Amino acid sequence: MSFSYSLQHVMNVCKQQKDIAEQAYREASGDFEEVATTLYHLLKRKEDLESSLEETLDQRATVLRVMGEEKHLEWIRQRIVRQEKETEQARRLMQHKKNKRDELALAYKQYERIREQKQALYEEEQKKLEAQTLDELASSRFIRRRQLL
Repeated sequence: MSFSYSLQHVMNVCKQQKDIAEQAYREASGDFEEVATTLYHLLKRKEDLESSLEETLDQRATVLRVMGEEKHLEWIRQRIVRQEKETEQARRLMQHKKNKRDELALAYKQYERIREQKQALYEEEQKKLEAQTLDELASSRFIRRRQLL
């Protein structure tokens, strides 16, 4: 007779949920990375534009050119603000998915521990039964030998 865990179906469902949550976290993490990289590039671009504007001012460029660069810089700043909001939203989503994944992983781990404990008890019980059977067999052989003598 082999070990049968009564909550195996529940454990399987829990594992599926855990795997789905893991995949969702990986996707959210990738999305966050993508959005954060875009923000990084915007910040880098802003930095380059600011230094370019400084050089333009040092070269005594035309007012029209300075105004154009200022306008472009302001546009970049607005994009950065939007991108920061998107990045924060992606970070919160990623953190939520991570918490969900960790919660489901913990639940699955608890089911695994319970299963291991029950299996260990089952195996211990089987060993006791086997030992008892061997003792009974040895006793009956001993009694038969005595009766034959």
